[in-house]
Amino acid sequence: QNKVSDYNTAINKSIVINDAVDLESIHRIVAGENLQNSKLTVYEYIKLRILEDQRLSLGTRKYYKSLYNILITEYPKLKLNQVNGTFLSRFRDRLQKKGLSLWTCHSRLKCLKSAVNKAYEDRLINTPDWRGFKNRKGTSTRQFLTTNELTQLKSLLSEIKLDSLDGNILRAFLFSCYCSAMRFGDLLMLTYGNVSYNNEGNLQLSYTMRKTKKHIHLPLNKVASELIDEDKIGSDEMIFKLAPYSIIMQDRDVISRKISSRNAYCNKRLKVIMDKAGIKKSISFHCARITFCSIAISLGMSRFMITEIAGVTLKVLEEHYAKYFEDKKAEAVALFDKI
Repeated sequence: QNKVSDYNTAINKSIVINDAVDLESIHRIVAGENLQNSKLTVYEYIKLRILEDQRLSLGTRKYYKSLYNILITEYPKLKLNQVNGTFLSRFRDRLQKKGLSLWTCHSRLKCLKSAVNKAYEDRLINTPDWRGFKNRKGTSTRQFLTTNELTQLKSLLSEIKLDSLDGNILRAFLFSCYCSAMRFGDLLMLTYGNVSYNNEGNLQLSYTMRKTKKHIHLPLNKVASELIDEDKIGSDEMIFKLAPYSIIMQDRDVISRKISSRNAYCNKRLKVIMDKAGIKKSISFHCARITFCSIAISLGMSRFMITEIAGVTLKVLEEHYAKYFEDKKAEAVALFDKI
């Protein structure tokens, strides 16, 4: 039975990549040997196996489409087995000379490396040789808010009409900062049906992250509870009216495009709101996640609990979201004065 499954898999892969179904090659694949004579170029493989795979999110396909556009223009004849550590180093140098940031270069190189590794899993090439290459990330410059600045925003909320667009934007931003560390797309899709009462009569939130598909269940604290209308709990109404309810019924790719465009506009309005609050920082909705994680750490919340609430891994938390406050650093080193 296992052999039949292996043969079916090998034949299906040949069909997917538009390769001739050669019985000798199929026998070699099932026997554990690698194919070394794939006729596909790298950009052709990315198009067939990634860009046309509707199971992947629109965001993932966009990342690969950016790489695809570079390859089809500058490396149209590049074969899968020609991509190794030496090529990636040269490719990075070329991207940097084009003026791309370290973060953008890291993203393109990560996609290329992943595509070649996938080709190896499809038995189109031998084990890729990545020796001598290390994919370097850029330094994150995203800002976050302090507790005093959050207090300023809460005060401003009382001066804005809550049912206005700016009122909804500020409520959503504060909701993420104070309780949930939610991404913009999840905030936009949130309805009062995601909120309920627990056995103790306190409010709780349940939702599934769009990006990771991880299910999040957490109680709402006092500040977060004050940001929603308890009379509407259990209804289909959007909590933060950043988009009409009809968006929920749309196709996944359509939803992703609308979230992206709406996020861009709401970030522009958020900058206006920050100016009104007297906060001179470049703040976007993603800064709410950084703010929540940073303040949570400064308050002594365990890293495990933060990862559960924010839906990130410990590695991602420490690399991107844990922005320690300078006064907390001073308190930390001062502990040695007591020795």
